[in-house]
Amino acid sequence: MIGFHAKNIRKSFGGRIVLDLDLHFSGTGIHIILGSNGCGKSTLLKLLAGLIQPDKGKIVPQPGQGAPVLVPKPDGLFNSSVYKNVAYGLKIHKISGMARSERIDDVLQAVSLTHLQKSNALTLSSGEKQRLCMAMALAVQPDVILLDEPTSSLDPHNAAQLEQIILQMRQGEMMVILVTHNISQAKRLADTVTFMNSDTQAAQYSSEAFFKTFDRDGLDGYI
Repeated sequence: MIGFHAKNIRKSFGGRIVLDLDLHFSGTGIHIILGSNGCGKSTLLKLLAGLIQPDKGKIVPQPGQGAPVLVPKPDGLFNSSVYKNVAYGLKIHKISGMARSERIDDVLQAVSLTHLQKSNALTLSSGEKQRLCMAMALAVQPDVILLDEPTSSLDPHNAAQLEQIILQMRQGEMMVILVTHNISQAKRLADTVTFMNSDTQAAQYSSEAFFKTFDRDGLDGYI
């Protein structure tokens, strides 16, 4: 079983408490995090990824679970080819030779970027850059992928393409934790919903239970 217990975690920046919560994430599928700006959603993802440490409490993963991967932002792409951007993470994980080439080919096909593998990553469109970021994360075959508003700057067509990639990830026995402000997107994708009212209040639901409990008018004050 894939999962995390964010056990009584507290995180402050500049003396301001950004997060003070106890949460569980359990099982494969797509776990959506909703909440207002400033309630600590992005901080929570960074804590789960191990990029920052809590001031109090701890993140407890299931035994034997691989380290989660936070999908990079497009502004972090390297000034090199699409192929080399994907290869970078595999080099860090010491995956070489035929295994590396096969993984790169597989993930570029999965995100529909095979035809652009020799192109400079910085010349791609916004949608292509976001799909490349997904490929970079998928290439290392993590148990858990973390996504922070991956479609926020995309047009409807590119957002739909990215959602299809995320839905395919559900079939791969993987846990996906995704922050979004888009209620319609949450309805399309979510298996569970974590609703963060503030940095100290959160509730977790199945997708069905959440959307039966909250109407759109009730959510507009938070999302």
